[in-house]
Amino acid sequence: MWRTICTTLNLCSRPKEPSRVLDRRVWTRKIALAVAAALGLVVIASNSEAEAQVLGATEAFAVLGASTVTNTGPTILNGDLGVYAGTAITGFFGTVEDDGPGIVNGAIHQTDGVAQTAQGDATTLFNVLMGLPSDFVIPAQLGGSTLVGGVYEFAGGAAQITGVLTLDGQNDPNSLWDFKIASTLTTATGSAVILIRGADPNNVFWAVGSSATLGASSVFQGTIVADQSISFLNAASIVCGRAIALVGAMTMINNTVTVCASGGNEGDITEDELGAKACPGHRRRPSTHRGCSVRQCWPIPCSLILPSARPVPDRKRPVLKNTLH
Repeated sequence: MWRTICTTLNLCSRPKEPSRVLDRRVWTRKIALAVAAALGLVVIASNSEAEAQVLGATEAFAVLGASTVTNTGPTILNGDLGVYAGTAITGFFGTVEDDGPGIVNGAIHQTDGVAQTAQGDATTLFNVLMGLPSDFVIPAQLGGSTLVGGVYEFAGGAAQITGVLTLDGQNDPNSLWDFKIASTLTTATGSAVILIRGADPNNVFWAVGSSATLGASSVFQGTIVADQSISFLNAASIVCGRAIALVGAMTMINNTVTVCASGGNEGDITEDELGAKACPGHRRRPSTHRGCSVRQCWPIPCSLILPSARPVPDRKRPVLKNTLH
């Protein structure tokens, strides 16, 4: 049996299969249970508690670096900032260095016990995400695709986003995305990840086997946990999510990272909002290609919006019994 990866203008509108909806709910709780077990936690009573236990002590962090965190320009973090086991955080007010101009609308944990615990929980989360069986094996390029919830791995090991990647929640608050990336994650200049139909950015995870680079003026969503380093190029943003480096440095240049409320749908972004976020201060213009409906401040080739649907093998998930009542 084959399943089709949907394109931006083909949202796979066929009726849901009740059994698969149940599978996604069990799958979300499976991740929560796996992380909770590794962290020594116990009962999960609700979706919000499940999210908290999946993220552990990392939940409040917008940015958590390992060796160092460096910033240039007026970066704004709406959430906590931390580093461990390194000691240096440069370019932010309120740190030991206190050298600005970055602003942290949250707590700063500079080589303290909170940052240490969060790094431990992040490592646990990374290992759980990388260890889950894959539902899909897909090519490196994600731009132009619309993906429903599932566990994705990449045939070549690396992942790229050029243009727009859409994550479709199918009006199911339990939809979850686990992108298992063996090597690097790279987003192009002006690229974007948008969420539709109730997709929750707190249920979007990017486990990166080496390093991640977010391109200039790109708009990203979800939690990135990179084994090595994370680099933000100029004006890149995570509008809902967090960035965590387990071993290497976190490098920032005039960026914005915002931690969203658990269980929310803050990730739903209209086309006009997307253009405003990607290119602040610039007037949007529509793509000049006939048939392309996405309006942003740069022209997007139709090849990025209407790629050929590519079938991939349907890897069945293991049957799980939901023992939570």
